[in-house]
Amino acid sequence: MATGSDYVGPYRLIRQLNSGLRMQVWEAKKDGDPERVVVKVINDRFRHDKEQLTHLKHEYEVGKELHNPHVINIRELNTVGDIAYLVMDFFDALNLKQLLWQGEKWVIVELPTIIKNMGEGLAYLHRKGWVHRDIKPDNYLCNRQAETKLIDFSIAVKIKRSKGLGAMLGMREKVQGTRSYMSPEQIRGENLDERSDVYSFGCMLFQLVGGKMPYTGVNADDLLKKHLTAPIPTLLSYNSDVHPDFANLVARMMSKTKDKRPENMTMFLREFEQTRMYQTGKTPTLEMLEAAEKAGKPKRITFE
Repeated sequence: MATGSDYVGPYRLIRQLNSGLRMQVWEAKKDGDPERVVVKVINDRFRHDKEQLTHLKHEYEVGKELHNPHVINIRELNTVGDIAYLVMDFFDALNLKQLLWQGEKWVIVELPTIIKNMGEGLAYLHRKGWVHRDIKPDNYLCNRQAETKLIDFSIAVKIKRSKGLGAMLGMREKVQGTRSYMSPEQIRGENLDERSDVYSFGCMLFQLVGGKMPYTGVNADDLLKKHLTAPIPTLLSYNSDVHPDFANLVARMMSKTKDKRPENMTMFLREFEQTRMYQTGKTPTLEMLEAAEKAGKPKRITFE
């Protein structure tokens, strides 16, 4: 296999798609093969970090059994020398966080379809027996046709419907995830089922439709405390165009008590199909968004 700064194994790196502290994500291809793929590789600094290697291996073990149009397809996990890398399908799209940072108004126009497609991908993951644990705009790719792909299964855990011996002995799960979207039970380190992701999905919907996070804090602990104890904000306070029924659905998804949330994403999708998102019953058009912007009353497209 080829090695060097421009290659990972047999894959020639074409363009960096994303870069974090611990991982890099590249568009890549094999020489002589026109098909593009995505290669996810651990940064040099963490190449020998057992936790990062475990995450990469776990993402492969979860993802290799997932075959759904709304979930990214993971192909292989391999190593070259001391470099471990993951290969997955190439999907020509940015993630939702990137799209909102760029102020892409078409996201608002296509939002009902985007929500449906994102929900179907997550519902499929749940049917396969997994809780994602990191549902947020960063982990959904979305193109102009409103097609979406759920990504990053590195901290997914098996659904647990009973407390089990560990919980009875007072043992807790390792708390992982993104603080702005974590369910109360995830923060407490409890066993998780689909309703934890439902909570995170609700926080994401609040952000996408309201233009702001449901909770912010002066520090990490303050933010987590608000997920545990603060009153649930209403979307109507941030977007007056939203129909009360949709605002109520999002609020139920964000209930502190998981029994009050939709039972799973399939139930959410069933309710969503029967719920009006907007007061007018119509999704805003690009023309409406541009007119509102000119009038100094932009519709929701901000991202904080």
